[in-house]
Order: sequence, then structure tokens, then C-alpha cells
Amino acid sequence: MDQKRTDHKRTDHKRADHKKTWAEIDKAVYKSRVAQCQLATFVPSNFTFYKSLVIFLGVPPGDSSNENTLIYVDIENGAWENMDVDCKQGSSKKSNDGLEAQSYTTYHWNFLLDPETTLSSSTMGYSKEEELLRERKRLVSHGITSYDFDHKTGRLLFRSGSDIYTVDVAPITTGATKFAAPRLVSPNMLSSKMDSKICPSNTNIISFIESGDIWVSNIITGHEMRLTFVRNAGRDDSYSAGEPSYVTQEEFDRFTGYWWEPFKQQDMEGCLEVHKILYELVDQHAVEELHIPATPDNNFSSFVETYRYPKAGSMNAKSTLRLVQFCIKSSTNEFLDGSIVEYELRNDLQELFPWAEYIVRCGWMPDGKHIWVKVLNRAQNHMALLRIPCSAFRPITMNNIGPSDVVRQHKIDVLLEEHSDYWINVTDILWFLPTLREERLSIIFISEESRFKHLNFVTVTTDSDDGYFGISNEHQPLKECVIRHCQLVEKKELTSGQWEIKDEKIWVDERNDLVYFLGTKDTPLENHLYCVSLQKPRLVQRLTKMGYSHAVTLNKDCSHAVVVSSSISSLSQVNLCRILQNPSPHLNGTGWLESPREFPKGYVPPEIFSYVNSAGKQIYGMLFKPLKCVPGEKYPTLLYVYGGPGVQLVSNSQYSVRRVNLYALATLGYAVVFIDTMGSSNRGVQFEAAIQNKMGTVEIDQQIEGLRYISEQSGIIDTNKLIIHGWSYGGYLALMGLCQRPDVFKMAVAGAPVTCWELYDTAYTERYMSLPCQNKEAYRRGSVLTYSKNFPSEPNRLLIVHGLVDENVHFSHTSALISQLVKDGKPYQLQVYPTERHGIRNSAAARHYEVYVLWFIQQYLNSIT
Repeated sequence: MDQKRTDHKRTDHKRADHKKTWAEIDKAVYKSRVAQCQLATFVPSNFTFYKSLVIFLGVPPGDSSNENTLIYVDIENGAWENMDVDCKQGSSKKSNDGLEAQSYTTYHWNFLLDPETTLSSSTMGYSKEEELLRERKRLVSHGITSYDFDHKTGRLLFRSGSDIYTVDVAPITTGATKFAAPRLVSPNMLSSKMDSKICPSNTNIISFIESGDIWVSNIITGHEMRLTFVRNAGRDDSYSAGEPSYVTQEEFDRFTGYWWEPFKQQDMEGCLEVHKILYELVDQHAVEELHIPATPDNNFSSFVETYRYPKAGSMNAKSTLRLVQFCIKSSTNEFLDGSIVEYELRNDLQELFPWAEYIVRCGWMPDGKHIWVKVLNRAQNHMALLRIPCSAFRPITMNNIGPSDVVRQHKIDVLLEEHSDYWINVTDILWFLPTLREERLSIIFISEESRFKHLNFVTVTTDSDDGYFGISNEHQPLKECVIRHCQLVEKKELTSGQWEIKDEKIWVDERNDLVYFLGTKDTPLENHLYCVSLQKPRLVQRLTKMGYSHAVTLNKDCSHAVVVSSSISSLSQVNLCRILQNPSPHLNGTGWLESPREFPKGYVPPEIFSYVNSAGKQIYGMLFKPLKCVPGEKYPTLLYVYGGPGVQLVSNSQYSVRRVNLYALATLGYAVVFIDTMGSSNRGVQFEAAIQNKMGTVEIDQQIEGLRYISEQSGIIDTNKLIIHGWSYGGYLALMGLCQRPDVFKMAVAGAPVTCWELYDTAYTERYMSLPCQNKEAYRRGSVLTYSKNFPSEPNRLLIVHGLVDENVHFSHTSALISQLVKDGKPYQLQVYPTERHGIRNSAAARHYEVYVLWFIQQYLNSIT
């Protein structure tokens, strides 16, 4: 009987090794995509606490559109008894707090928006501006993807399709209504309205970016007013107001370029509200223009898309900070015509800090009288946090101040400075704490001085002098007179050790002097919620359960939390928890927003493995075995690789499982491996810096070292049938794997690959490789073109896949490689997707890509000797 079972399994394996037709592979890919959708389940996101409501984005169960909409649950008023959508019943599985499911409430989802209301839909397609922002943010969801919320009034602002809407949530909390009726604010007539926000001091006013300028709209009167005029008629699009440059968005993850003043001012009579917006003016005149041929989906015509794209070593966009002020009539909420005043800095930041290349973060101080700015040098190893008073700005019309006209202003304070031997990873975490003395500032921020991202607390003082200086047009003061370096009063590490704080968000409970944050203290494979006391630094306490990776959102007073938990062996579940303080901070689960579910039938979770590499570092990897894997049998194996900085592939979460088309590969009899070698993220900057000035020269040997380890340990990897595959930096390494080690890898599938670092952008490339003129040899060794002659001469071993309108890694990378391959007489296969950008977004194109890659592998792998 046992022998018969074994023979049956071997027969299955042989059948899987048989070449499949295109139709058979397409069917396997379709089933795989269905399974992936079941795993993804459109996990709820973007949680907001408002009174008794938890508001979030989600796809209601059974909704065939798969578009996000606004959902709420009422955690106090029994909203689950009048549910609109049943969010699946509980099971006997345990929650992330270890509580039995039956003891939990399963909160039922309610539509926030009236279901009878028809909104604009993204199914009609996206404008160019929307497409590019989705690329920068790596968005794959559709429908409502974000929203702005005012906690004082309960007004919510969102975008659906190309239109902007507001909705008032407060009536739901009183029971006056079950749904909220959305109000169309500004119909999209000619161009896209991007980055919409609610004015924090008058929620009847919203703002947005349209065609490179800042506009405001009154939702009561419907009146719109343009605040900036950087793109007047006849001017090109090299200027923009409130819209960050390409590298600011792509490489520093800042997607906004304007910020509302937190408080409004009143005129002397109280008849007018005075509002200010801080914005970034971007000048891209010196940035190279790229022209990319584009073909629309209908294929009846073509056109050329033009982009400003700074290549390594070339000129970046120039950014300056400005204020724009306007007035509203208090009695009618109408805009006051002729009230717009623009302000510029009396001394430009470039003049005061000539080393500063990038404005990476910006915002208003809590007092509303100052702004704060993070500036970074071009080498990205020197950063400063500045505090700039509003008095440092002057009206732009005041260009001719006489020599006797003296203006008193506060100095510009340098609150913090940081230097690195490697580079500085820019983060969003910055928290200003109230102090008892006005001249002192206490700040919580992330520092990598210890070579790991950790929370630091500092108090600085600005009381060395009165902080004023006189300024005249004829006698500009020296920057020593304008700039003040604040004195350090206290500094302490709140956290420490060889682990990392996640640089997403922190929550500060000022009443209890506690800081809550996400980190990897217990294992680099799992994100957990921790807390630390401001009074007892370094005593870090974990609040979430081991064995899962967690994403967490806390409310403002740190009394409740939403915890999204998953692992490689459990699907995502969403828990609502109280945060209790006695005897110490801990989570007390109250119910599910989404309860645990079963895996699709036949799902086999991957295995995480680890080993110590030749440099003495712990390395983690993941192995996906073929379905019906037979012990002792060897299977063709695909190494899915990224290998570059800023990315972690291996984690104990569903995020890792959903990264590649694993299930189609598994059903066709392939094993899949991916490994986070030195150079990957979340292990400290020194671990990440293994690739500094060495990109393309050290990663492949590390990947092969990991492959050898898992091959010996698992016994299932056929080392004579290894494929290397990756996208973007992973596509770059797939090429490097085949040209550097054709003896190891029989085949490479390179998606949207970098081939020459001189063709990639300034901020990313120079961070890791310095300027080309300073590091010519590293650029030469890091170029795929250098190794073109080393590619194998056998056909069907190299497949390159690229979107023709890729605005990130341009198709010119692939063109340059193909030109060199042709010169060297090397064979290659090329698959082009004419309407796709850096990510393949179109569902038909994505399915075709997956089928084609699998067809190519199984068609030719066995014939390679």
C-alpha cells in the first residue's frame, strides 16, 4: 500500500514535469490569481477613530467590483445589531491576543456613504497625473484609496474617480442618520485635482493642486480661487507650486508639497479670517527632459510623453519655500477678492545652507508661528532639522526696502544635525512635546547614530540671546547672524539595541509619558507594537503576540488600537483592542473588524529558513515547495530576487506570501526561493551598506551562498535547473546573475531592469554609489553593459520584460543592453508591454506576463545543457 502511494506521487511529479500548452499554463495562472485574491482579501486599511466610530477603507464581502469604499463600525452604540454587511462569522481560531474567537464580538461593517449615491469611478481610467502618483505610491487598490479627516467637526474629504467629495460623519454618531450623503465639491472638468486637503481652521474650505498650482474651494458657495500663478499662460511646466519633484516622491516618499497653517488669524475688526499655506516652489528648468513614445490602449494613435528626470550626476530640481495668504469674510465664508499675498524667505535656504540639496520633510510647528524643515545634502550623509519663524518671510512685492527700513525677525534655529558614515534614511517620525519653558523645545525623533533606527529624545534651548537681528536691503547680515545652533539641554536614547524602529508612525501618550511604536525588537521577521516610558528609557515592552506580524493604528489618546495581524500560516485578521495601563500597558481585545478565515483548499504555507553567512551575519530566506512535493525528488527552482536596499522580502506575514506568482509555479512543479541577503532593509544601516559603492558586484555571490544552504537542507532543489527572476533592482540582479554566473543559473527573467546606473535617477543612485564623477570605477563595475560578453551564447536563456512607457526605469535601460548584446552577438528574448509603466497594472497585461514567463521557462529550461 505504501509503495503504491509513492508510485502515485512520482507519477504526479512526472506529469507536472511535462510541457504544458499555453492554454494549460493560462488556466494554472488564472487559478493562481484566484487563490491570491483569496489570500489578499483586500484587508481593511486607513483606520480613523472618531467618537464611537472606527472609520476605514475596505472592500465589502461579496462586492464584485473589488473597489475600496468607506466603512465604519460603531464600537459603543451597538451598530453591529443593525448591520449592513456581515463581516464573516468567527471560528475557533485564536486572535492575536490569544483569546478564543467565541469570546469576541464580530463587528459588522456599515457603509459610511449612502449606497444609493452614485460616485465617479476609477473604472473609467486615470489621468496621467493620477497614473504617475499611483506609480510613486505603488498603489494597486482601486476606488477610494485615501481620505482626509477633521476630528473637530467630523468632516471627511475623499476622492472617487477624478472628483472630490466631502461627507459629514457627525450625524451618524448621534443616531440622526445611518448613512452620510456625500457632497460633490469640485467637478473635474478639464484637469485632475490632486492632493486635496481640508483647511484645519475652517472645514468649509478645501485645497487641491491643479495643473501645478494651488487652488482653494468653498464647499458652501462652490466658489474656487487660484492662490498661486507659477504656470501663467505662455510659461512651460518646469515650475510647480505645492507639487514635489519626481525624486522627492520616488526616493524620499514625500507626496505633498503644501501645508495648511494650523490656526486662522483674525483681522482687527474680526470681519476677516486670514489663512496661510506653506508651499514648496519647484523649479525644474535645469533638469533634463526625457521624451517617451506612448501608445494608448486603442492603438489607433501614438504620442510622446515628456518628463523631467534627473539622471545620476546631473542637475536636480531646485526647491524654495513660500507662504501664500488669503482672506475669507467671516460673515459669509466668501473669499475676499484681491486678498492674496505671497511671501518668500528673506534669505533663501540655499544661501544660508549651501550644502543642502533636498527639502525632504516640512510642516508647521504646533504653535503655528514657526515652520520646521528637514534638509539633506546631496551625498545624503548630512541632515539638519530647522525651525524657521514666519517673520523670516517677507511679501514678494517688498523688493525695494530702503536702507533705513529695518525689519526685526527671529533667527533660523538649527534644532538638530546628524551625520552618517553611510547614508541617512529619511523617516516621517518627528514629535514636538510641550515644555514648561517657552524657550525650550523637546523632540522625539529617529536617529541612526547607533547604526540602527532608534527613538531619541532631546531638549534644546534657544535662550542664548533674544533671538532677533536687524536686516536691511543694502547690508544683508552674515549667515552667522541669521542662523542659531540651539544648545543641547538633554539627550537620551529611548530605545537601543541591534534592531529597528519602523519609520512609519509613533503615538505619544503625553498624560502617561508613554511612546508607542512599531519595531522588530524580538525578530526582524515580525513587526510588533511596543511602548517605552519617557521617564524610563530603554525599558521596552511588547504589546502584540509573537508568531504574527502586525500593523497597528492607535487613537489620539492611546486608549484604543486596531491591530491587523497575519503570518505565513494564517490569513490577516483585524482586531479592535483597548489599551489598559494596569499593572502595565497591555492590549485587551474587544472584537474583530475582520475575523480569521481558512486558507484556500490545498494551500501549503512556505517555510522560513535562516543561516549564518560567511560574514557571520544571520540571513533569512523563504522556500515555497511544489505542490505534492515528493521527498527525495529534485525540482527546478526559481530564485526570486530583489537584493537591493530599502526592501525586505522575507517576513512572517501574508505580505511576503503575496509578492510573486507562487501558486502557478507550485502547481507546475517548481520550487521558489527568496533570500534577504546583506544590503536588504530593516537590519540596520551597516547591514544595508554592504552594497555601498558595490552595487551589482556582491549580491549574486550572497544569493548563491543562500541557495547552496537551502539546497543542502531541503534536498529538493535541482541545482542543474536554477532560474533567477526579479523586477526593477531584482531585474538588474537577474541579469547580473546570468552574466556573472552562467554556470549556476540556466535562465534569467529580468523585469524592468536597471542596466547602467548613469541612466537612473540622482537621489537613489548617488545615495549608494556617490556621484559618477567621484566613483567612475564603481559605476563601471556596477553596469550590466560591462559584462555583456559574458552572457551565454546559447539561445533562450535570457528573457527581458519591460513596459514601454516605464517612467521610472526607462526602456532606454533595456535598449542600451540590447544594443550591446547585438554588438557582442549574444541571443536574447524580449517581451514588451506597450502601455505599461514600471509596474504592470493592467489585469490582462499582468496575466499575459505571468503566462508568458511560465511558458518560456518550461519551454526551454530542460533543453539547456
